[in-house]
Amino acid sequence: MNLRFLSSISDFVVKHSSNKKIFFYTLASILISGSMQFLEQMIPVGPGQTLPLKLDFRPFLTAKDITEVFQFYGESGRTLYFFQDVLDMFLPFAVCFMIGSFYSRAAIYLKLPVWINIVPFGFIVFDLIENSIVFYFLYTWPVVSETLAAVTGVITAIKLSFVFTGYGILIGSLFGLFLKYCIQKLNKTR
Repeated sequence: MNLRFLSSISDFVVKHSSNKKIFFYTLASILISGSMQFLEQMIPVGPGQTLPLKLDFRPFLTAKDITEVFQFYGESGRTLYFFQDVLDMFLPFAVCFMIGSFYSRAAIYLKLPVWINIVPFGFIVFDLIENSIVFYFLYTWPVVSETLAAVTGVITAIKLSFVFTGYGILIGSLFGLFLKYCIQKLNKTR
C-alpha cells in the first residue's frame, strides 16, 4: 500500500475536522442508525417471537445463519432488510469521519500521532464488501452459497474489529482529553 496515499487520506480527515463537521458527522451517524432501527422495527414479528440477530453482527456467519434470518423475515422483511442495507452503505462514512475527525482534533491537542485517524476507515472497506454480498444473497434467495457465506463471515469479523477499534480510539480520545483537562485544573489550583 502506498504510504503517501494513506497520508493524504489522513490529511484530508484533519482538514475536515472542524467542530461543525464533527457535529454534522455525529448527527448523520445518529440519523442513519435511527432510520435503520426504524426499518428493523417494521419487520413483521409473530407473537412471542423476537427478531434474530442481524447478519451485520454475526462474525464468522454461515449459510445456516443467512437462511435462518431470511426465512424468519419472510418476503416483506427481506425487502425492509434490503433498504436497511442501502442505508448501511452510508453509515460507515459518517461514523468513520466522526471518529477520525474527533481523534484528529484530540491528537493535535494531545500531541499524539495523527495518522491513527485513518484506522477506523477499514470499517468502510469491509462494510461495503459485506453489504454488497448481502445484496447478492437477497437477489439469489433462496440459494445461499456455503463458500460465499463463509467468506462473508470472515469479512464481518474483520469489519467488526475495525468498528471496535474505531470506537476504542474515540473513547481513548475522550479519556485523554478529560485527563488533560483534569491535570490542567489541578495545576491551576496549586
